[in-house]
Amino acid sequence: MNNIITKEHNELILLMVTDIINESTHLIYAGKSAALVYQAFGRGEQDGIIYLPNVMSRKKQVIPPLMEAAREN
Repeated sequence: MNNIITKEHNELILLMVTDIINESTHLIYAGKSAALVYQAFGRGEQDGIIYLPNVMSRKKQVIPPLMEAAREN
């Protein structure tokens, strides 16, 4: 992920790994704007991975809180 950030000049990159059986997501993130993840979801891990129970939808449950956090900055 860090190679992509450097090559593409991205501020933040996210990868959602969704478990449809347990209805949850592991959100893997990296970049200069990684603090937005903490701001959006109220938690973040040092290793760049957070567990989001009951989160299944990128469009409905991940992007809106991230956009709100970005607007507040």
